[in-house]
Amino acid sequence: MAWGAQRVGQARYGSVIALAAIYLLAVASCAHRSPRVRRAAEDSETVELPACPTAVPPVPAEVSSEGRYGVVLVGYTVELDGRVDEIELDDPRASPLLFSAAKDWLEQCRSSQQRVRPMRISELLTFPPPDLPPVTETPVPLDERSGMSRPKRGPHCTPDKPPTAVPGKGTLSVEYVVQSNGRVGETMLGGGDAPKALFRTVRAWLKSCPYTPAMRDGQPVAVRLSESFTF
Repeated sequence: MAWGAQRVGQARYGSVIALAAIYLLAVASCAHRSPRVRRAAEDSETVELPACPTAVPPVPAEVSSEGRYGVVLVGYTVELDGRVDEIELDDPRASPLLFSAAKDWLEQCRSSQQRVRPMRISELLTFPPPDLPPVTETPVPLDERSGMSRPKRGPHCTPDKPPTAVPGKGTLSVEYVVQSNGRVGETMLGGGDAPKALFRTVRAWLKSCPYTPAMRDGQPVAVRLSESFTF
């Protein structure tokens, strides 16, 4: 019996040692992992992205037919050999179809920059509606009392609001122009207490959403709007 108890004690001791070793390896791995670079906002001009087959991800045919445009916030790892791996959706409200297109595109990207450790990146990818010929027009104030209709954001723009691309909470006030062709033109930050880096996210999201333009006397007109976004 004493011998059996001794064997049980040794087995338990061995299990404890094994669990401790796994824990220490996990801690060491986390200690050596690079912090996530949130290229979706504040570092977008300083972090080198892997070279991809096209400058931007192509819009799938299904997206064009259904009008489901928008943005996708994804996280991925650039490995030491330049491969893009561990692609994950950072905003669950995004369109699964757009995330699938983003993932397919990122898997074809490669980095030539030498690294001492893998880099984790967060990036905002856009899937905007087709380009239209540029328009030169002066926006007018929105005056619904005179019978002017308010511009309407497309019902299939995803997600339903800009994702939180950087840590932080608060509100941003943004002024933007909805042109007579239904596209968002000039955007300006009005103020607010949310991280200012989120303005880039709001701007990208707005420009990825098609609109029904404002109408005055039966004609589409460009108007300037002000909208607050809470994160």
